[in-house]
Amino acid sequence: MPSGPTPMPGRRCRSCSAPAGAEGDVGGMIVCLCNALTDRQLEQAVAQGARRPREVYAACDCKAQCGTCTRMVLGMIRDAVLQPAAGEATMAAG
Repeated sequence: MPSGPTPMPGRRCRSCSAPAGAEGDVGGMIVCLCNALTDRQLEQAVAQGARRPREVYAACDCKAQCGTCTRMVLGMIRDAVLQPAAGEATMAAG
């Protein structure tokens, strides 16, 4: 018997329209066990403009539960924000 909250059946990630927690939905590594969200689902939410963990979870039609994945979500957001800035700095230097 699994412990902890399980994702609601029939719920879909708004950022990629895949069923939340479905096997083979979009592939990738499960990052959020409480909501069965993969790294690819979270990356898509960030790519679509989510800049706060709350916005990432909302894009996937859920909320943070235990908070364990929040650090990884913050890292994804920081990487997304820094990548364009690094590209601009390289073009300005060249």
